[in-house]
Amino acid sequence: MSLFGFKELIQLFRRFAALHNPAAQYILGLCYYQGRGVDYNFSSAVHWLQLSAAKGYTDSVMALEEIERQNVLVDRKDVLGSSLRHFNRVTDDELQE
Repeated sequence: MSLFGFKELIQLFRRFAALHNPAAQYILGLCYYQGRGVDYNFSSAVHWLQLSAAKGYTDSVMALEEIERQNVLVDRKDVLGSSLRHFNRVTDDELQE
């Protein structure tokens, strides 16, 4: 499918999401989170996923849990800072040997 066709699908998902369709809200949230067919936008991704999850859409609940888990890991990397960078550098060096 061409990018133009994908952008048309995004417009269609926006319309259904605005009509409170949880599956469309989930898909739109993932598109924003992954930057597919739209620019990456974390706030929009979480917004649409939360609306869908509030309607009991299980995939959205799981996606939000995964996003939270990933963000916790990102925050932890910031706290650990140079220790993780050192570990990654050593691991990369070992792989090249």
